[in-house]
Amino acid sequence: MTPDDNVGSTTVSSWILSDGEGWDVQDLSEYLTGAEVNAIKQIPLAVSNHADLWRWKHTKNEEFSLRSAYHAETQRRSGSVETSMGEPQSQLCKKVWKAVVPDKVKNLVWRAINNGLSTMSKLARRGVPIQPVCPRCGEGEESVMHIFLSCNERSLIWRLSPTRLQGGEGDNNEFADWC
Repeated sequence: MTPDDNVGSTTVSSWILSDGEGWDVQDLSEYLTGAEVNAIKQIPLAVSNHADLWRWKHTKNEEFSLRSAYHAETQRRSGSVETSMGEPQSQLCKKVWKAVVPDKVKNLVWRAINNGLSTMSKLARRGVPIQPVCPRCGEGEESVMHIFLSCNERSLIWRLSPTRLQGGEGDNNEFADWC
């Protein structure tokens, strides 16, 4: 912006033509450089004259709360807002807790979904002086995905279980995506 004492009190609405059909380029040019004016001209204006509303996408009623902001930020930082199939991770966790299985199984699956198991790779990243290699098979880095799906030693257990799962590839994916 060019230095001008009046620019601080100028509002965006004053740069929109009175009919609402476009930008007042002449007025914009008084305060901004040509490149800035061209950039602003690329911004589309609203089609309707309805007043803007504040909506918060992290709650069902779309109202902001400190609690919902905390949960949204926690999910953002952990990268666990949605699984790859688009299912919110919180919905997946609810299904886990409602499952008719022993509590220790629910706890294990919940911790796996939230990447909360103390795997060798996680311990090594946190500074524990160990090798991140899987102690069972010695072939890959022990991650949650490796433990449950790609470890050859554990894939035998899956094949023998009532679920008859084949395990699979995918050390680079998240356990929640596989669920």
